Amino acid sequence: MKSIARIVSLSTLLIVSPCVTFASQTLYDIDFSAPFHRVGNAASLDDGPTPRRGPSGNVFQLPTVVSSFGSLTDGALRFASPSNTSFLSQTSLGIEQGFFGVGVDLPEYRLEFDLVIDRLAEISDEFSVLLDSPQSNKFSFRGDGKILNGGSIPIGAFQENTLLRVAVAFLTDDELIQISVNGSQLYSGRTFLDATEGLRTIRLSLSDRNSRSALVYVDNIVVLGIPEPSAFALLAMPLLQGRRRRRGDH
Repeated sequence: MKSIARIVSLSTLLIVSPCVTFASQTLYDIDFSAPFHRVGNAASLDDGPTPRRGPSGNVFQLPTVVSSFGSLTDGALRFASPSNTSFLSQTSLGIEQGFFGVGVDLPEYRLEFDLVIDRLAEISDEFSVLLDSPQSNKFSFRGDGKILNGGSIPIGAFQENTLLRVAVAFLTDDELIQISVNGSQLYSGRTFLDATEGLRTIRLSLSDRNSRSALVYVDNIVVLGIPEPSAFALLAMPLLQGRRRRRGDH
């Protein structure tokens, strides 16, 4: 199985636009397959050099690795209904030094991952992407089928048990964010909260306060850091769309 980054190159992606040519650094490239990850366990952490093969931290109720789920056929990370001691199940990807991060401070980041929402039973159940800078710019998939920016602004809809390829561009200096799902742009504009202090962590989080029956699966997480973003970058997002990794590639 190839990762997006390995299809293009091992650690560097050359991006060409009408305005600028620049290189990106692959910070995380996580597919939850063996032998690095083990089925039935929490995702193996990776604090080594980039590209990292595992998250930098698992907190609250630990997400666990499964062999497959639906179209995710070669390992996935399962976010299950949290226990009675916590209503959160969360994994994190450190970016800046001091947050178990890779030690970079760049003006632009790209995140992509595969998402299958098996069940969000109540409107209060939600699966969220949080971009901490240090305030948490957040967008969520909520139990009523809505996709929300900033926790409250509807930008799209989703169906359960459908493969979603989520793509995000996050420009810290310019405080811009773009969100796409399956190649369709849902939002492009200002970040909901201040982002000028850089990006400390990316968190993927399941919140289940009441139903205790939520199930979400994630795979093929790729995070890129880009040192020289262009005005064209947001218009061209997602750069990696169409290069989704294919199971069984070598």
